[in-house]
Amino acid sequence: GNSYKAWITGLSSGSPVMVTASGQIYTDQPGANLPSSLAIDTSQGVTIPSYLAGARVFITTGDTLGIAKSGAIQEPSASNPSSAAFNQRWGIAEFTTQTGVSFANPSYVDFMGLPIGVSMGGGTAQGATSTAVDDACSFLSTKGEAWSALCVGDGAGKRVLSPTQSQGGGLGDFWDDYIESVWAKYESTKLTIDTRTWGLVECGVSGGSMTCTQDDVPFGKPTTADVWGCHSGTFSTAVGGDVHKAIIPILCAGFHRGTLLLDGGEKQPAPQSMHYTDDKGGNWYCKAVKDNESDGRGYCFPYDDVHVEG
Repeated sequence: GNSYKAWITGLSSGSPVMVTASGQIYTDQPGANLPSSLAIDTSQGVTIPSYLAGARVFITTGDTLGIAKSGAIQEPSASNPSSAAFNQRWGIAEFTTQTGVSFANPSYVDFMGLPIGVSMGGGTAQGATSTAVDDACSFLSTKGEAWSALCVGDGAGKRVLSPTQSQGGGLGDFWDDYIESVWAKYESTKLTIDTRTWGLVECGVSGGSMTCTQDDVPFGKPTTADVWGCHSGTFSTAVGGDVHKAIIPILCAGFHRGTLLLDGGEKQPAPQSMHYTDDKGGNWYCKAVKDNESDGRGYCFPYDDVHVEG
């Protein structure tokens, strides 16, 4: 069978660190090369020595993954053909450990490659199936050239890039028509959003902006780039109060999952049965990921943890 190596990156007290094979915290040394002790033999395992936030585990069948130094620790690239990692078979899981609570999941926010499962406490996410990449590419080929182009590499290094990682690509205006339709719908229909903590808020579009009860900052009409990243323009968390910031993940998830124009989509978050069922729009990369996971529990866009209460 294959032997696997792992590299662990994360933030400790706000500073970027890595974990060595002996379970020590490695803090970046300016000007120094990364030590070989950062490659962890997965058959040996390692104990994380302290709390880490925003941590990533990179697992590969190769001996190196091109985690490099350029003034600071640089993560490998799934989309750059000149990267040492481009032709290797690898995948990512993400985790955060903190006092009282820890969480982890296979991550497909950047790409789908080597199938990885995650177990923590009493919970398990089984990850992608063994044929996931090929099956996802077959589905994306039915959605047109721009989607099919997300499949890159060949042989063991073949992977499916997320739309945010595609180089140029033809998806730069993908959401334009859908955005116009959403804004038009909610000029005459109320959008009800369950923020949980702040209860139900009602939103509607007038004068080109969406306004919501309890929220004093309007949402401008998003661009396709805003939707893909969920963090710029309409979805920026740099403005607004707690209610505004609570609406952002739910609204962006409604776009990615293509539920905002469906009957019943006037209530968000929408139930899972509605996700990726509207031919008018949806993140087809995410549908390809979800359909080719053993349990559908991987994370494929920035707010993929938004779900219906209960």
